[in-house]
Amino acid sequence: MPMFSDSIRGLAAALICAAIGVAALVLGRDVLMPFALATILAFILAPIVRKLNERRVPHGAAVGIVVLSMLAIVAAGMFLFSAQLLSLTASLAGYKDNLTQKVRTIAGTGSHDNVFRKAAASVDTLGRELKKETDGGSTPAPPSILVARESADGASTAFEQLKSALHPLATAGLTLLFAMFLLAQHHDIRDRVVRLAGIDNMTDTTSALSEAGTRLSRLFLRQAALNAGFGAVVGVALAVIGVPNAALWGIATFFLRFVPFIGSIIAAVPPILLAAAVDPGWGMVIATTALFLIGEPIVGHLIEPHVLGKGVGLSSFAMVAAASFWTLVWGPVGLILAAPLTMSVVVLGQYIPRLEFMSVLLGDTPALAPEQEFYHRLLSDDAAAAAEQFESAAHSTSVGAASDNIALAALRIAARDYRNDRLDGEQTNALKETMDAVVELVGDGIATLTATDAAADTQTEPRLRIMVVPARGPIDIVAAKFAAAMLAATTRHECIAIEHATGLMGLSAARSAAGDGNVDALILSTVGGIDHQHLKLLERRAVRDFPHTRLIVSDWASPTSSERKSAEADIATTASLVGSIALLAYARPTPVAAETPPGAAHSAPIANIA
Repeated sequence: MPMFSDSIRGLAAALICAAIGVAALVLGRDVLMPFALATILAFILAPIVRKLNERRVPHGAAVGIVVLSMLAIVAAGMFLFSAQLLSLTASLAGYKDNLTQKVRTIAGTGSHDNVFRKAAASVDTLGRELKKETDGGSTPAPPSILVARESADGASTAFEQLKSALHPLATAGLTLLFAMFLLAQHHDIRDRVVRLAGIDNMTDTTSALSEAGTRLSRLFLRQAALNAGFGAVVGVALAVIGVPNAALWGIATFFLRFVPFIGSIIAAVPPILLAAAVDPGWGMVIATTALFLIGEPIVGHLIEPHVLGKGVGLSSFAMVAAASFWTLVWGPVGLILAAPLTMSVVVLGQYIPRLEFMSVLLGDTPALAPEQEFYHRLLSDDAAAAAEQFESAAHSTSVGAASDNIALAALRIAARDYRNDRLDGEQTNALKETMDAVVELVGDGIATLTATDAAADTQTEPRLRIMVVPARGPIDIVAAKFAAAMLAATTRHECIAIEHATGLMGLSAARSAAGDGNVDALILSTVGGIDHQHLKLLERRAVRDFPHTRLIVSDWASPTSSERKSAEADIATTASLVGSIALLAYARPTPVAAETPPGAAHSAPIANIA
């Protein structure tokens, strides 16, 4: 109960802190939003300032040059945008007839009571009912009161309009002021952040700040270059199509593509509507629509991943979740800031232990190592996914490497959990069944992958009879069955796995299974970290029972197990399936000589392979 109550208190404290943080973001948006914009802007411009400093330009002058250059570029873009917008506004009246005709054509399609007319009638009816309810029971006011009310309403409307116009300007001014101070005091602010984080954490703090700045700068500069290129293509293509004010829509596309998910859609709507208004036919509309429908997927799904690479460092889930959260908190500006803000949190999580969960949840790096992922799929009874992972690794490397680095490594984790009583009998049996299904699923693929090499080998190599004996425990049985299947697939030898919980019983079963036939190679295998004394006992028993057989001890419990000396000088040891395959090359079918005493040397050379 104390542990449960501590967990409840910890969860409650975390939820309270999260609620306070969200409330602070909402209530302080007028200050925090410009500061966040300024911080990101400072990260983007800091490398440029640093380049100017390296060319002997004083820091203050470098900051002034960069800020003034940025303002000049923004002012030029706004001037061009405004000029194009005014030109479009002046010519809109001439496009009214074409647009009206197209609306009538669309509205007239289908039956008399089509959906457009029903919707329009419903809206008109609702408007009349609302007007009736609001005006029905009121008494007409005297003229003097009406004049005073209209004056007050006019003054209130003017004040609201002035407030709406000044708010964006105030936000922009505050953002610029913050950015200038952050650039001017760049070194001092970094020193203070490092001091607050603690001198002992100086390395991690400096690395986190440097990586966040590098990622943000690279992300926005590459995104700006990509958007500028696509905006230029859109402007030129629209000019060729004949859409008026093509430069305006190219500039709009450049800016709107910074908005995740919906920016390109918003950029496409005005030129499509304008094309419908300009052209009496439908050719210009179709061409403009095709431009965005074809161009945006090419840029967004083919070019952008190569240009940006892993610069963002966020998973797809993180992008959607971050966009939803920051839009809810800060509105449209939050949607634009979602990616850089979340990316900064992910970078900090890589260096700050308390924020590591954010990096795991939102980052694009794999949450589990390959062997952990494989083991998780085995526990989840997802044989298809486990088989797919193994086949992918086998195709990129080799069957032996995939077996050692993924499957047998996962079974090492399972053996550790079994020793620590984290796997009960039901879970162990389920893991056995899932692993059997994995072996069955990958069998055909592995056979196809190794068919050419095996065909070449069988022309010169004799077919051997191999038995794999598990040392101890159910996980060793699973490993032995898997190893036998992979050895059979890669070497085309006859491989038999003995299924007994103890090594001594397994050796007895192997001797019974051999009968009068010969066993060319016997592999004692374990992933369970068996005691070396017990393993030496099994080695001595194997030498006694199979005096003419190539003996291999595959201790897969640890990569360093190959350094262990075997009980008998003529037993080969290995710590990998790749090593087992290599050692089998020394084995040859040999006739059983009755006079050969137990423990005699084998016909094959002896080697220890990791």
